Formats: sequence, C-alpha cells, structure tokens
Amino acid sequence: MTMNDDIKELLEQNLHIAKENNHLLRAMRRAAVYGFVGKILFWIIILGIPTYLYISFISPIFFGSASQRDAAWQNLINTTHLSSQTVQHVITNVSTYSSVIKK
Repeated sequence: MTMNDDIKELLEQNLHIAKENNHLLRAMRRAAVYGFVGKILFWIIILGIPTYLYISFISPIFFGSASQRDAAWQNLINTTHLSSQTVQHVITNVSTYSSVIKK
C-alpha cells in the first residue's frame, strides 16, 4: 500500500465515523424533543383531568348555579371579615402577652 491508499482508507473511516456520530446525535435530539413534549402532555393531563372533573361534576354539586356560587362566596367573605375593633383587640392582647412572656 502506498501513502495515498492509507490516507484514503483513513478518510473513509473518518467519514463513516462522522456519519455514525451524526446519526446518534440526531437520535439523541429527537429523544430529547419527544421527552419534552411528553412531559408537557403529562402535566397537562395530570392537572387538566382533575380541573375538568371539578368544574364539570363537583362544582355543580356544591354550587348549583352561578348565583348560588356567588352567594356562597359572599357568605364566606362576610363570615371571615374582621372589624377594626377586633383587630385592635388582637393587637392589644398580643402586646400584653408578649410583655408577660418577656418577664
């Protein structure tokens, strides 16, 4: 074999390895894209199904209509609303209890 034949053989091996490497890199990229799309679909399903079931079945059981739902939210807001006197009483008691604890 001459020097030219050796170089030609090395170049052919190099070309074969480069093609094989390119094939593997494309497969890895394709797998990464499919994995990303799969994760997105997975979380859409995981979060979407319970939300759909709640909106379709559970919410109408507890709140028959929009007006009932609005009334329920208003009742919740009214029952948890604290007057300014109540807040002032809590602040006074907390400061009193903290001074007792420090002693």
